[in-house]
Amino acid sequence: MPLRLMLTVLCLCAALPHPAHGRRGPSSTDAIFAPLGSETPGLSVLVARGGKVIFERSAGAADIEQHTAVTPRTRFHVASVSKQFTAAAVLILAREGKLQLDAPARRYLTSLPEAYAAVTIRQLLNHTGGLRDQWDLALASGASISDLLRQDRLLALIQAQNSLNFAPGSEFRYSNSGYLIAAEIVARVSGMPFARFVQERILVPLRMDDTLVYDDATIPIAHRAQSYSIDGHGRVRLSRLNFSNYGATSLFTTATDLYRWSRELLHPRLLDPSLSREMEQTTRLRDGRVSPYGLGLNHLTVRGHEAVTHTGSDAGFRALIAIYPREDATIVILSNGSDDVSALHEALVDAFLNNRRGVNRISSPPASELARLTGYYVSGWGPGFELQVEADKLVRRMSGETPRNATFHADGTIRFSGPSMRLKPAGSEQLEDNPVIGPPLTYRRVERTTPTPALLAAAVGRYRSDELDITISVTLDQGRLSMSSQRDPAPSPLTPVDDGAFDTGDARIRFEPGSRAGAASLLMTMGRSRNLRFVRVP
Repeated sequence: MPLRLMLTVLCLCAALPHPAHGRRGPSSTDAIFAPLGSETPGLSVLVARGGKVIFERSAGAADIEQHTAVTPRTRFHVASVSKQFTAAAVLILAREGKLQLDAPARRYLTSLPEAYAAVTIRQLLNHTGGLRDQWDLALASGASISDLLRQDRLLALIQAQNSLNFAPGSEFRYSNSGYLIAAEIVARVSGMPFARFVQERILVPLRMDDTLVYDDATIPIAHRAQSYSIDGHGRVRLSRLNFSNYGATSLFTTATDLYRWSRELLHPRLLDPSLSREMEQTTRLRDGRVSPYGLGLNHLTVRGHEAVTHTGSDAGFRALIAIYPREDATIVILSNGSDDVSALHEALVDAFLNNRRGVNRISSPPASELARLTGYYVSGWGPGFELQVEADKLVRRMSGETPRNATFHADGTIRFSGPSMRLKPAGSEQLEDNPVIGPPLTYRRVERTTPTPALLAAAVGRYRSDELDITISVTLDQGRLSMSSQRDPAPSPLTPVDDGAFDTGDARIRFEPGSRAGAASLLMTMGRSRNLRFVRVP
């Protein structure tokens, strides 16, 4: 749901608003905060330039049930914004000669499998190691995002893998697994728990007093924001988060503390000055292509300005930190209500760096242009999506997701929210997604095919993955396949796509033929994990 539409929906269910905390900015920012009240999730936003905070505002509820307002002291879970602190911890140890960035990760964490033998620590941090993603593995093994997801459980899943997505250094694919492993390496090399190392070596020296690595979900946190989402009817819902894992996520912090961190990256005083430069260095792949991602930080052009940035998204939490070296500026956005922080970021850049009203011109293309875009699109990762024209609007449909309307922007992008996409035509049969993190991803249009009765019948059976310690069942009912497991007994439909492939809400499924009747195995490719193999069992 676009940011402004979501805020309008929130306004409908808002009670008397809490007073907003902070200093006022341009009038164009008022619309962002006006709908936020005691019955809506909240935001905490900070903008600074030249070493001075020029805009800071907090509004909405940190905890709707307890009638607690968001204030500048409210601590938000910032999800993947945590990664830059893990990268900094690794670099501190490297500067002290206690580890080598370009050495194999297995040298420092010997329990890693043989498949990871060539993966270096640097590749863990710049997402070129080829590791399957821990959240994909957890979901494929039957876990839910609302489960208590412990570090040891995720590490065991990662260590059970016997192959990679690709040869190390050959591609970029975002993987949280690399950062969990990096945190384990920091703990083993330093001889102290990861959370304590970050606290003593980074947070305390920088006086980030309201920040901590939350490594135990059973421990209460003062001044914390709870997590919420907005359902398809505009209603606020709790969005549970029970993480006892770290490295890739689980930093709790405030906008003010993240600003302190940004000042250290821009103008190092306490940490080694080379540390921030190395974190910001882009990555060259084996074939010469350049990834904009460094070590926990990503390069992005926003409204004509070059930023070093990172976003985060877990449950209903959304976070963004953007550092603008040329302008000596910082923007921090923290949300506990599933806000589109990238859209909000652009509006703030316009308001404070471009000195104009934060409006991205939206066009209404003719029906003929919409028709040319329709079809089913797939990439080499996860399930595809379908574009259809409905009521003169381009609509994206993805299995298991609420249909989303497209917005056409002046920069040529076709944008969708939930999950976010910024598409541009790349020839007559392809669309290129330009994410806020990492290099572009190409989707190609395919012709949907109808599987033969023989193919459907051959797919029926039970399939086992020892890597994930789970057995799934594929059944056929009235010509439609579905799959389920004991851990997740609700049938998940398998939607036929192209060339014998099927899509679910989370994955693309292919069946490999066997020498006898029936498929020999099932291959599952998720958004960040390729070719998870399930072998047929009696």
